[in-house]
Parts: sequence; C-alpha cells; structure tokens
Amino acid sequence: MTHSPEKGIFHLTKWKICLVFPAELSLLFWQILGLVENMSCFKCPKCGENSYIFGEGGAKRTAEEMDMKLLGEIPLEIGIRTGSDEGKPIVISSPNSASARAYIHVAEKVTERLKELANEQQKGPEILL
Repeated sequence: MTHSPEKGIFHLTKWKICLVFPAELSLLFWQILGLVENMSCFKCPKCGENSYIFGEGGAKRTAEEMDMKLLGEIPLEIGIRTGSDEGKPIVISSPNSASARAYIHVAEKVTERLKELANEQQKGPEILL
C-alpha cells in the first residue's frame, strides 16, 4: 500500500507561532499548496485606505524562506465579518469589493497549484543514472 500525501493550505495570522506549523507539518507527509496571509492589512471602512497594523509582507517573506507559494493576502475588513455573521460571504454580499477579489484570487491560486501538482504527478519519477 502506498501513502499519498495530503494537500493543505496554511492560513497565517500574525502570531509568530503559526509560522512553525508549515515546516513541522511538511515533515508529516503533508504536501503544502501554499500560504494565505490573513489580516494582511486593515481596510478603513470610511476612506478605504489600507493600514498595515501588523506589519507588511510577513507571509511573502515566509513563503520565500520556506520555498512555498504565497496564495494571497486577505485584508481585515468589517464587511467580511458582518457578512459572515449573517451567513453571506463577502464574495456573495459584495462580489466586486477588494476583499471578495482577494478571496477569488486565493481560490484561483489554489486551482493553479492543484493543476501544477497533477501535472507533476503525471510525469512520474525522475530516474537518474
């Protein structure tokens, strides 16, 4: 019986401890599709300006350091929370918003990564002599 690695996406918050999990889980037969940075910035509901209250580019640096793909950055926005509380995800309640586009971008990147991995598996193992 062969073991097929599980696939996963790591959703990063600003807590440093979260940065340890991708490295540890990759040793446990997980095939990591990439990283998603949650709360990448705060989007002001009045002016729409982004404020990087937790810093900027942390997930991008981590992805580069760990040789992983950054699948996207999801802002901290009130519309995400209010829509979720009402059972209406931002991609339904406000499909043209920047936050909805961020989620759609992540979904597209996940699809791309799954296609890349499927193509790699079809090629078979590389045999070196």
